[in-house]
Amino acid sequence: IYLILVFIFNSITRPLIVLSVIPFGLAGVIFVIVFHGMSLYGLFASIGALGMIGVIVNDAIVMIDRFEESKKENDFDEGKLINVASTRLRPVIVTTLTTVVGVLPTAYGLGGHDSLLAEMMLTLGWGLAFGTIVTLILIPIIYSFTLPKISKVS
Repeated sequence: IYLILVFIFNSITRPLIVLSVIPFGLAGVIFVIVFHGMSLYGLFASIGALGMIGVIVNDAIVMIDRFEESKKENDFDEGKLINVASTRLRPVIVTTLTTVVGVLPTAYGLGGHDSLLAEMMLTLGWGLAFGTIVTLILIPIIYSFTLPKISKVS
């Protein structure tokens, strides 16, 4: 995935920014497993974690791509970075909410219980909720470090 992102962004650092959200998403998965008292988790929990990683990486790619498009314009600074990040806020949150609201009833057994699918939906839903919040905050902050610093001479 990293090599594909290197070719897409034509950069070595941009894919690292995108992939930096993965540990935080996995931290959300670990938190939800510990919080629910699950001492063991199975293959389906791992599949749910992989699905969650795919969605938060996609959110990060969309945000970085929008930053790159806006950067082609002149005078791209932290203020414009915040404005561009705010344009991606609604699509990312709506995508996350629809997925979380769709999977959590299965995770908690509303309308029936399947222990195999419950693990997957639990890790996918809560990991995605945590990972998206971190993505919306972390990606603009890390990307701001790559912007050229303008020194003000008085």
